Amino acid sequence: LQARANSFTLPVMKDGKLVGTLLSYNSKEQTSAILPAPIIQAFLADLDDGNYDGFPDIGLSYSQMLDEQLRKFTGVEGEGGIYIRSVSKDGSAGKAGIEKGDVVMAINGNAIDSRGNYEHPEFGRINFSHIVRGSAKVGDTAKFDIVRDGKEQTIDVKLERKLPQDYLVDPYMFDRGPKYIIFGGLIFQELTLPYLKSWGQKWSTQAPFKLVHANANPEKYEKEGREKLVFLSNVLKTPSTLGYENLGGMIVTKVNGTEIKDIQDLHDAFAKPPENGIHRIEFPDYPKVIFVHDDISRQINQQLIQYGIAELERLK
Repeated sequence: LQARANSFTLPVMKDGKLVGTLLSYNSKEQTSAILPAPIIQAFLADLDDGNYDGFPDIGLSYSQMLDEQLRKFTGVEGEGGIYIRSVSKDGSAGKAGIEKGDVVMAINGNAIDSRGNYEHPEFGRINFSHIVRGSAKVGDTAKFDIVRDGKEQTIDVKLERKLPQDYLVDPYMFDRGPKYIIFGGLIFQELTLPYLKSWGQKWSTQAPFKLVHANANPEKYEKEGREKLVFLSNVLKTPSTLGYENLGGMIVTKVNGTEIKDIQDLHDAFAKPPENGIHRIEFPDYPKVIFVHDDISRQINQQLIQYGIAELERLK
């Protein structure tokens, strides 16, 4: 099975034919996650011309519409439809005009039920995301039948792929490690989904809550103009970090009065210490602000190198 330490999987067969590859298996619940053969075929077909376009991203999050009060609030009668909870910046849906509060009733003529599923002619009832990701290509147009303020309308959505570096939180990383800075024992990183998943299968409940919430709700930070989320991930015990040893999982807002929009901003802020030589690092929540001495931190950096830490930062 797939794990961090290996990269093999198992084929899933039916009637002598490959129907997919096994991604994970839960022995307790007797359930499996399988990558279906049509997705594998689409991936291979995408590579035929030598260029990989990837799968489209619709760029929205939704809520089920099982609650009658929510249906009355949105002006949707009868059954079916999903409530758009948020729309990602520069995503396919946002560019086409889909808005928070819209109710999607159908996509390409396929009725969407209140749980977000539709009836596939071959696979049965599956999530609507298959329409815009599994069976569509980058550049295709999907017709969204929506209800907005109680009125029906149709919006054409051109399906695009959002590159990982264009997300506030990188959804994956290939051929590179995380971007980070170690300063006097404080360890800062740019938040990525692989970091959150490093907390295990139940990462959504075991990883730091505020980081999980930021990953699921990036709109607030995107409106602030952030390119990435820089956070204090851990603290090494050094003379510069006395009293801060238990801090971690805290999003950085400012350093020395400068807003931190990515890891490069943090690097530039530390490169220009204040006249008193003390860096002021601010967070949105407790403890709100911490202070570290520039000279002492740089001395500790040299000691960390001597102790075997090869690189104190990775910015690319």
